[in-house]
Amino acid sequence: MFSTRRKRKKIFKKFEKTLFKFAPAALLIIGILTFNVYSTNAYFNDIENSIGNNFSAGILDINISGRNISGIVNSGNATTTTITLSKSNPANLNYQYFASSTILDTDQTACDYIAISASSSPQIISSPLKNFISFASAPIGPVQWDFTFTATDSIPSADLGKICNFKISYIAWQTNLPNSLQGFSDVAEIDGSIQIGTAPTVPIVPDVVLNEFLPNPIGNDSADAPDGEWVELYNNSSTNSFDLSSWYIRDASATGKVDILLNNTYDFSIHASSTIIAPKGWLVVYMNKEFLNNSGTETITLFNSSGVQQDFYSYASSGVPINKSFARIPDGTGAWVDPIPTPGGPNKAEEILGGSSSEVALDILVVETSTSTEPIATSTENIIGDLVATTTPEIIAETASITPEIAEPVIIPPEPEIISEVVDEPIPESIIETPVIIEPETI
Repeated sequence: MFSTRRKRKKIFKKFEKTLFKFAPAALLIIGILTFNVYSTNAYFNDIENSIGNNFSAGILDINISGRNISGIVNSGNATTTTITLSKSNPANLNYQYFASSTILDTDQTACDYIAISASSSPQIISSPLKNFISFASAPIGPVQWDFTFTATDSIPSADLGKICNFKISYIAWQTNLPNSLQGFSDVAEIDGSIQIGTAPTVPIVPDVVLNEFLPNPIGNDSADAPDGEWVELYNNSSTNSFDLSSWYIRDASATGKVDILLNNTYDFSIHASSTIIAPKGWLVVYMNKEFLNNSGTETITLFNSSGVQQDFYSYASSGVPINKSFARIPDGTGAWVDPIPTPGGPNKAEEILGGSSSEVALDILVVETSTSTEPIATSTENIIGDLVATTTPEIIAETASITPEIAEPVIIPPEPEIISEVVDEPIPESIIETPVIIEPETI
């Protein structure tokens, strides 16, 4: 029995020791769970003493000398230039570099036809201008680059005269670094502008002139064709047709412009849109917008596809009457008057009962017209005098002389027969003549 007690006592002591051993851990766990302690932070620090540091600074700066690149190149002509690359004062860092081209135009058509040959010993590079890039090189002293620009042999005539704008860039960086994105770097650039060939000049065609226009039509001035404002052109040539594609018309403002295109022209002789004006023919250009002034001053100018002025006409008015055109009579060569509109056909003066055409709209003043020089203003008094004194008789006489040509370009439908009653009216006494009675002589 004594032995059993001793065994129990030993077991109790072991349990007591174990309990005291794990009690702190158990209490810690109970505390964490009870008081919501989820984490703890620990911080560390250290102190190191530096024996010594050396700091140094330098300058990397490159400079290029030479004129900007310019010239005209074609199949038989080249342009050359020389550029010298060097360190500028007081730069003291050695450098490495490469050169490349960048096209500056949105339309790069002209640049497609230019080739570049660049040499700087030991490099010789030939490539299209758009793809030019040199190898990286680390020069010791100044470096000279010789450039030659040439054009390919297959430049379309439509692209002749176009200009390629570009730049040649030299990118430099430190020799102990792999590229220009690290350490010190510098960029030097030179601009270039090269024309490919010479555009063929389009001579003035004096045969094609302004002939008639309608500034104040019935309805909306800005209406689309066949309504709205229009300008009629006439070809004085008896033998030659002309393509007026890319010709244009300007008004007196700096921004007013209407291009002559297939979708805004009409040839009444063929009843179709066209940019071709036939010999002794008319071509109507619809403005499709409000373009010409109805009051004040205005100038209409015709330009060919090279931007050369063909013809112009200026007028001033206190108010252009509705549906009254300005026109030359006879077509292409005559004086400007204000007849009824005749788009696409011979111009004719309006017939006015009880008066002459000189009595119509005398407030419309002709300023000047020409085929080659700038507009020159003329005094109002002379204009009115010319309209009243000289213009009208010439208009009536010349209009009669061109009447036979009307049936040629314009087919006029037959007019319906008008039947009218003949009414017997009494003849006024003042008109009835009394017969003279001659009595026979007496023999």
